[in-house]
Amino acid sequence: MRICDGAFALPLFSPSFCRRVCEALERHETTEAAAASTLPNGLTNYGYTLSQVDELQQLLPSSLLHSLTEDLIGCLFDGGKEGYDPIDHHSYAIRYRVGEDTNLKMHQDDSDYTLNVCLRNTGRGGHLVFLEGRHDDTPRVDHQASHSYVHREGWEVLHRGDFWHSVRTLNAGERVNIVVWCLSRPSPSDPADWRRAGFYADLLADLHRVRQRPRGVTQNV
Repeated sequence: MRICDGAFALPLFSPSFCRRVCEALERHETTEAAAASTLPNGLTNYGYTLSQVDELQQLLPSSLLHSLTEDLIGCLFDGGKEGYDPIDHHSYAIRYRVGEDTNLKMHQDDSDYTLNVCLRNTGRGGHLVFLEGRHDDTPRVDHQASHSYVHREGWEVLHRGDFWHSVRTLNAGERVNIVVWCLSRPSPSDPADWRRAGFYADLLADLHRVRQRPRGVTQNV
């Protein structure tokens, strides 16, 4: 299903698999390792990088996420796999719940592509909002070119990382998602891509630090 130019949604995980991943996250949350783990990014306060959750190394190994995202990007975006040369990915679980994180401001991701899979959605509200087109400054959420998407359990959303997007306020219940930032190697034939090379080198170093930083020490990534 096309949400807008550059953003697609389609079913990915079965309900039983979504439950297994959510249960693994809930068990991890009760461990001492969870209290010492890092926050997944600089915008949310609840969640874990997948590499920190031992059970998920079996359920969602890095090699599976790598091949899955590469195949989806190749199928859904122009240029196929030839246009995407993966260099790394940053995968994490996030949770929206009343009393915790309930929304997310308008932003762009530090990725070439982002995969966002809904594992549980018992909430009311919390829609994902995309803006079409390029915007030099942070645009308004109610921009006339916005597209709203309601997360469905087991469905993934794949979009370009430079798309402005936000999460509207969750009014009840909770939503749990897995997010994968996909980073592509700059192309030697594209001067514009080479200008990104330094940025990605810094980003990869930052992601390495994020994966090792104790929870409660915040830093924007």
